[in-house]
Amino acid sequence: MAGVKEAAIAEFGKERIISVDLHTDESTPHVHVVFTPIVDGKLKQKQWLNGHKAVGFLREKLHAHVNKHIECTYEKGAPGGAPHDPSKAAGGVNGPKPEPGFIEKTADKLSGRTLIQQLKATISSLNDQIQVMFSRLKSAEKRAADELNLREKAIKKMHETRELAEKQKQEIEVLQQKIVALTPKIEAKKPVESNFSGILDHMKPATLAPKTAPKV
Repeated sequence: MAGVKEAAIAEFGKERIISVDLHTDESTPHVHVVFTPIVDGKLKQKQWLNGHKAVGFLREKLHAHVNKHIECTYEKGAPGGAPHDPSKAAGGVNGPKPEPGFIEKTADKLSGRTLIQQLKATISSLNDQIQVMFSRLKSAEKRAADELNLREKAIKKMHETRELAEKQKQEIEVLQQKIVALTPKIEAKKPVESNFSGILDHMKPATLAPKTAPKV
């Protein structure tokens, strides 16, 4: 593009250049140079565009200048150039299928990077969900372990209570056997205790009566 601008400036003068556009959307890339053919304040287009021969000569001059910077081939066609064929333009039936340019390749890379970022985000989200599920699982396992521990303690306490009840039952049975064994002996002692009580009853008036004071 730099060679084209230099060629246009050298041919027409920098002050006359309005725009230099490179077209790559057709089968043959080309440049559109827009300039004002004014010399000494007057319009003098014939100085550059005076018939087909002058235009052809101008093309050759520009090609020679551009070819110093960018190697290219110039083929002479019909005088004034071939008419524009819209079908050969981009999007036309016979239009070229250009190779992906820098923008397209960059877009492809960006779309690929975007896809990778989306996949990474999905993986991160799944990892978070897995961590949450593992956390819930650990909590459930802890609750189950606590409940099992409490259940085992309750079962142990129940066995201890049952063993204590059995032991106390045995002690009660031993005490009942002792009561049964002592009952005949106690019953046998009752008549003796009754006679002894009777003797005490008879002895009480004599032993407990106050003594009479002697008369003077």
